[in-house]
Order: sequence, then structure tokens, then C-alpha cells
Amino acid sequence: MVKNKLLIATIILFLLLNTAYYWEGLLSFLLIPATLLMALCYVVIIIYLLGELFRLIRGRFKDRIRLYQTGVIIVLMILIGIRPLGIINFDKLEGKDLFIADREGAANCTITLKLKANSKFYINSVCFGVDKYWGTYQIVKDTIKFNFRTTNENSFKYAVFKPAKSSKDVSYVTLYRLKNDKLPLALAVEKNDLFK
Repeated sequence: MVKNKLLIATIILFLLLNTAYYWEGLLSFLLIPATLLMALCYVVIIIYLLGELFRLIRGRFKDRIRLYQTGVIIVLMILIGIRPLGIINFDKLEGKDLFIADREGAANCTITLKLKANSKFYINSVCFGVDKYWGTYQIVKDTIKFNFRTTNENSFKYAVFKPAKSSKDVSYVTLYRLKNDKLPLALAVEKNDLFK
């Protein structure tokens, strides 16, 4: 019954990878070990799949159940290999991006702010793991006010847009945790369809 366990393991791996958009932010620093574990599972499944193919060839493809299960496993493994981040781009399903700003810090750590057309925002912080924060936003003049759906004591309360002074400069949005924030975080604007 190894073939049934192999099929179940392949389906679980496929589902985990295709729903990672929704759960990867919950793991935070455990995301790297989880990713390595899933990569190891992928390699182990490939090794077992080669054994299944060998048994199918040796049995001259007479075992129909093994043939169908192996076919499903091959299709799922090809899909995982081609699209390891998932078949569906869930970010696009969340709504059109109107505003994107990001910053790369030390050790390639990044933070990205996206404002969507449906008044939702997403802040993704990637640094030895993924932290995701989201909620709704409201724009008052050059200020973006955040209403978080996730709980985080270090959440940014608002952001201020600073347009470029010349065509050679870059626009920035500065994130603040408090009104008297001594260390606000400035992000370079990549896309701006909100502030004209």
C-alpha cells in the first residue's frame, strides 16, 4: 500500500504549496524550515515515484490502479515543478494594485506595502520568514490611515506620501507607528495610481 501513501503525500504537498499564500505569514521564522521540509518531501516523492514507474514497467502496466495513481502523481509533481508557488496567483484575486512601495534592507530583508482598489492594504515583511499584515485603508490628502485586521503591537498606524521633487527623484511613502515616531520607515514607491 505504499502507492496509496505516496498519492496522499503528493496531494498534501500539492495542496500545501497551492495554499501557501494564506498560511505562510502565520509561520513567521518557521517558514524556512517548513520550505526545506517541503523541498525534501518533493525529492523523496520523486524517488518513490521512480520506484513505482519501475514496478509498472516490470509488470507491463497490467495493474490499472497503480497505473492511474502513478499518472495522478506524475501530473501533480509536474505541476509542482512548473509552478512551485502555486497554480493560482491569489494576490491578483485580492484586487488590482493601485499603489506599491517597498524597501530592501540588510540581509536582503524586504518590506512591501500594497494598496488595492477595494480599499484593502497588505504589508509583507520578508526576513528569515514572512510576516503578513492586512486590513483596510483610508486616504486623507497625503496620509494613508491603516485599520489592521491582524493584531500586531508594532503595527504602523499611518503613512505619509512624499512625491518626487524632480523627474530624477523617487517618490516615497513613510510608515509611522506613532505620531512622534523617532524611526519611521521610508519605502520607495514602485507604482502610484492614487496620488497624482
